[in-house]
Parts: sequence; structure tokens; C-alpha cells
Amino acid sequence: MPLSVIVPPSSSLNWRFYPWSEIRTDCVISMDDDWRMPHDHLDRVSEVWHAGYQDSWVGFEHMGRNHVSRDVADGRTKQPVYAPTFWSQYAAKPKQMPPSKFHSIMLPSGAALSRRYFKAYHTAPWAAARAVVDELTNCEDLLMNYVVTNMTSGRIGPAFVRAWAKPFQVDGLWFRPKHLGTRSECLQRFENLTGGRLVYSDTYIPLAGDIPQHSTFSHSSTVPFDLPCDRPLYERDGICEIADHDAGWASIGEPWISR
Repeated sequence: MPLSVIVPPSSSLNWRFYPWSEIRTDCVISMDDDWRMPHDHLDRVSEVWHAGYQDSWVGFEHMGRNHVSRDVADGRTKQPVYAPTFWSQYAAKPKQMPPSKFHSIMLPSGAALSRRYFKAYHTAPWAAARAVVDELTNCEDLLMNYVVTNMTSGRIGPAFVRAWAKPFQVDGLWFRPKHLGTRSECLQRFENLTGGRLVYSDTYIPLAGDIPQHSTFSHSSTVPFDLPCDRPLYERDGICEIADHDAGWASIGEPWISR
């Protein structure tokens, strides 16, 4: 397998998704410098992508994140807020929660997606959004989620292989105190710039065995399954509560899985 080392012309995070001529395959797997995943897990991601999921961003369960709509300062305008990870607490509240979880955002480490999305990311319609990435030095992965959603006309969300082999990291850009607040700002600015909405998906595929057809899963542009999370304000006795603090976003009430 040929190996190419590419030095981008600047430190912009947008280069992460540049369609370099050295990329010769339709399936592209992205990874961070702290990425660590067994080969059989990576093989499974590739297998799923090639088994009818070429339009999806196919990654790992622990790399799923969410956005939730929340009233902002004026009390009237809903804006997306970045949620680290969203578990369906169906064991505690089976009448309210479905027997699965869902995510609307894919983080890219170890995830496979089509080369055509790399090309689309660097087209003129996304220039203003790429400028936000450069301004904040963050959120290129969130922007790619919007690119994928736009190119699939909001029909499908990301697909997740059920695997948890990556060790927990306690450093990196994501550990900055205001990281989650910055991510929320990115979502709000991207949505305002593009008019697009990310898509929730309950597409979870086992690490081994048969691969279910895409049509067996659900996709929604709002919080699915009539969960009690899709409401104007998050009260302290609710199940998906968040609150902003000077140090960033913190969870309250019943648990979110942090980061």
C-alpha cells in the first residue's frame, strides 16, 4: 500500500477534509493522532460502508454525539446546542424512552465516508462555514456533518458500529474549558449559514455478523421517538438537561455521558 505524507500549506483544520490527489479510493477513513482501534474494527467499518452505506458517514458508537434545540437569550428562538453524548435512559423510564439510543453527529476518528464529500466540503457554497472553522480553530468535523446531510437531502443520518476499543483520552483540544460552548456556537452559525438541520439516526450495527439493510433504521430531523427532550426549555426534573456555566457546558439532573 503506497504511503504519502502531505504537508498542508497552512494550519487550517479545513485541510483535514481536502480531496488530495493522493486519495485514490472512494472510501476514505479519517483518524486523529490519538486514534487507536483494532484492525478488525476498522475492517468492519469498511465492510459496512461497502454494504450499501456509501451515502452515510460510518463510524463507531463511542464517536456519536448529538445536538438538541434550546431557547437562547431572547427566549423565542431555538438554536442547536452541542451535547457530548446522548443515551436513551430506557431502563429507568421504559414508558418514555425507546430501547435504543440515537445520535445526530459523527466524530471522524476511524470513520469512513465517500471521497465526494471531501470535494463538496471545499466548494464555494461552504466557504463562509469554512471561515468559521478558521476563526474558531474548531468544528471542521461538525461542518462535514452538515455537508453530508446537505448532499443526502436530510434523508439519512450517520451509521455506527457498536465497538468501544478506544481508550479514554484526558487531553487535547476537546478538553479546553469552553470547548462545548464553542461547539454549540459552531452548530448555531452553521445552521444559520446553511439553513440545514442535522439528522438523528438510530443506525447501530453489530461488530460481527449480518449487516442490516439501511431501510431497517429510523432517521429524523427532530428528536425522534417522541422523547421528552424536544421542548423549549430544559427543566431540572427532565431527562436531558443542560446548563451553561462560565467554564463551559455542564450536565444537570439525570445523567448525560460526558464527552
